[in-house]
Amino acid sequence: MTAVALAGGGVWGHWLVGHRSFRSGPHDQPVYDAEHNAVYRPDLGAWFDLDTATLHSYMPDSPLSAYSLPFVGAVSCAFFVLSTLWAITHRRMLGQVWLGYVRRPTTMLPRYLLLSGIWISGLAVVAVMRWDQLKAILTGDTPTTVFFGAVVAQLLLPFFLVYLPWQGDRLLGLVGIYFPDGPVRSRRGRGAATKQDALRGKADRAERFRLSTSRDFSALAWSLKADALIGLMAERGNDTDILEEVLRDGPAALGAPRHFAEWFFAVMDRPGLKNVVARAFMLRYEWTGTVVSLERAIDVLTPMAAWPRPWFWLTSARWRDISLNLARALTYRYELRGDTADLEEALALVHRVGRRFPSRVPDRLLELQFLRYLETKDPAALTAAVEAGLRAAPDPRLVRALVERFRLGGDRDDLVRARALAERLVAENGPGAPAHAVCLTAHAQVLAASGETDAAAERLRAAASGSSSPLRVRLAAATDLGDLGAGGPLSAEGYGLAVELLPQLAWIGLRRDDQRWLLRRWQGVPTSAAAAAIAAGQVKTAIEILDHGRAVMWGQLARLRDGAEIARAADPVSARRLDEIRAELDMPETAEWRFDEAGADVERRVRLGKEWDELSARLALTRRHTYEELSRASVDGPVVVVNTSPLRCDAVVLLPDDEPVLVPLDGLEHAELVAWARQSADPDGRHQAMLNVIAPRLWDDLAVPVLRAVAPHLGETRRIWWCPTGPLAALPLHAAGHHSRPGGPALLDEVVSSYTPTVSALLRSAARVVTPRGGLAVAARRTPGRSDLPAVDEETEEFLRCFPGAAALRAARVDDVLARLRDAHWVHVACHADATGLAVTDGVVSLEQLADLRLAGAEFCYLSACSTAAPDPRAYDEAVHMAALLHLQSFVHVVGTLWEIDSDRALHAAREVYRTLTEGGAPDGARSAWAVHAAARSLRRLAPDDVDVWSSLLHIGP
Repeated sequence: MTAVALAGGGVWGHWLVGHRSFRSGPHDQPVYDAEHNAVYRPDLGAWFDLDTATLHSYMPDSPLSAYSLPFVGAVSCAFFVLSTLWAITHRRMLGQVWLGYVRRPTTMLPRYLLLSGIWISGLAVVAVMRWDQLKAILTGDTPTTVFFGAVVAQLLLPFFLVYLPWQGDRLLGLVGIYFPDGPVRSRRGRGAATKQDALRGKADRAERFRLSTSRDFSALAWSLKADALIGLMAERGNDTDILEEVLRDGPAALGAPRHFAEWFFAVMDRPGLKNVVARAFMLRYEWTGTVVSLERAIDVLTPMAAWPRPWFWLTSARWRDISLNLARALTYRYELRGDTADLEEALALVHRVGRRFPSRVPDRLLELQFLRYLETKDPAALTAAVEAGLRAAPDPRLVRALVERFRLGGDRDDLVRARALAERLVAENGPGAPAHAVCLTAHAQVLAASGETDAAAERLRAAASGSSSPLRVRLAAATDLGDLGAGGPLSAEGYGLAVELLPQLAWIGLRRDDQRWLLRRWQGVPTSAAAAAIAAGQVKTAIEILDHGRAVMWGQLARLRDGAEIARAADPVSARRLDEIRAELDMPETAEWRFDEAGADVERRVRLGKEWDELSARLALTRRHTYEELSRASVDGPVVVVNTSPLRCDAVVLLPDDEPVLVPLDGLEHAELVAWARQSADPDGRHQAMLNVIAPRLWDDLAVPVLRAVAPHLGETRRIWWCPTGPLAALPLHAAGHHSRPGGPALLDEVVSSYTPTVSALLRSAARVVTPRGGLAVAARRTPGRSDLPAVDEETEEFLRCFPGAAALRAARVDDVLARLRDAHWVHVACHADATGLAVTDGVVSLEQLADLRLAGAEFCYLSACSTAAPDPRAYDEAVHMAALLHLQSFVHVVGTLWEIDSDRALHAAREVYRTLTEGGAPDGARSAWAVHAAARSLRRLAPDDVDVWSSLLHIGP
């Protein structure tokens, strides 16, 4: 229809060109004009009117008229048809607009009249300026008058009946949002409350506009609202309600435009809209720790950070903002994961922006160059950071850089300048400001460098306890307080504060992957806190701290699944709500969830996690266990918690209804233990050489003092439970001994050792109710890309001899394993494994999949696979390995391995384990520790010099 109108208008204009050319002449011979009853006289060059006997001449048109008139005719007709079609298509929207005029005439009619007056005034000015030409057109020639009258009608009718009412509703509505923006910025210095009220007002106006009548320009309205709310969060600090409001409709604003005006805005400011969406995602990461939001922000910004096309110069400023925001996001990811590629990419982006906008990058250069200095210890990077900071606005990071340069060079001027800047920043960012904690921390660093320890501690104490700043900033302040104390009472206080914040950092609303990344960054905080508490004489507190601050991720999962049952007696209504929240939060996590465009799942988890935390706090589900509660784990034998940190190394023996026994381990050095743990995780498998060195040291410096302390408390069973922390979690404590000497002492000959990730985990597993269901053997002799395991089938037969009715998956597949595990309470797994999970014939059964299973209480699981009890070296205290997961989630007893084990030796160990378990007839899970102990002694008899063979196997459980 539009094409027909375009062609019709063009033909009409072309006919008018011919008509006017006929009228204006000249002609070589007389021509008669029947319309006006006139004859053209070539000799006079004019028309002779036969009725009045007068001569008339017409000014010839411009040569461009041959093109302009068809063009005007075509465009006007097409515009009219398109406007009609647009009005029909958007009739509901236009109906709502006109209904708004009817319902709110006092508001809408003045808008309409104002816009009409502006347009009519403009047309009147043009008419006055061109009156002679217009008069000639309107009165001189009827076809021309009709043509231009039709053109004006086709343009003005849709404009005044369709577009002008719509403009009055939408465009002036946008102006109403924009207009207070000036006052918002001009109110700086007039009080934070005034500015916050103005920002909230702008956000409310934008939301009303977005939800009003026609609902178009919702993306622009959301952008204005989000911009105001982001500014509000910058002023107010930690307000998760604002955060949820920012992200509620943001990604949906990236949807397809509905009409030309929205399309035009999308083309011109699509980068700006995406930038606001990315800023919102980054804000969510800053305040809630959702790493997926940070990744999403990087995904949104990265494609737009390419250099803008030359012709699209309007995007230049947007490109600058996008590039700087991407650099900030990459900086966050570098701080989280430590990948220097992110740091280098962020620096490259900032340098690229700096070449065009040198005044916009000093603050980013300050941050990035200082991070580079911390990474490389290059003094040139520190100098570059200070020089950039001196050109930037006052920044607490400059304080830290100046203090660091003072420590390197001893220039007092740096310290004086840092003190003045820090005091100014603290004064400008008082309590309640989001930057308050980071400014206090910067000031504390100056005070500490000046030797004013008490004043620095006071500043750090206030920074760690301030709720208006992001949690990671408060954690950094708490750990700085711990470092400031150098192992004294201040260290106990600072690290203790940090431990209390760790569960809040890895809170229940986060995905486990996000929790793991966040906790890795703060590895060593619980052990340092415990060491400081021990140094202060607070041994019981140290045990409580270690239990509360370690295995946080699995502890959150346990509370999620057991919290409702614990609370049911005290508050049935809250318990029912906890059950509902658990059902939604405890859903399988898939890779696709990570790249969800709208982030709806993230928002759902954040909202539900917040509600869970509030209910849990009210029901006291998140309180830490007291020492008296934890000491009950030692009813069947002493529990030895071995704590290692740079401050000191100690063993603490827990005894039932008695004081803990502190055993200082002065012979152990934390740095040495870290090196040993790294060798233990060596993929080349040089464990025998490592054990030849560390086994005698573990005996002399750990086993001997501990055995001396526990000797009076060992019963006939000679049972002992080890709870190693830090890098010791990667080492086989039961391998302690002088094995190279014939008849040399060995811990294996003294006690029956078991392990537990945390003391509370030992308590839970001992109290776990097991529902008999059946047995399951999981076997995978051949797996793609890995060597064959020839003894796997024989291992399976050993298990089936103990459990004749057990199910056997001889060529196990991922789906079959996940399905059958639910129906088994005795399980034997024989296959390859690594840090990602269990390798079966068609893939890998991952830790995440097993964590999602929600298994019922089960008795025994033998993981005859490589490294199933080897912790993540980036998070020793989180017990991120297969054996700990299955123990904490379901199985009372778990047998795992610290590293790889030969297939034939694995078969020998399995035979010995199942022989011991069935010595009294039916398999007895309570004999699991003795079974593993017997298997280790049997392997030692076969190969007494191969300590790595028998020491790889360990038992977790009561």
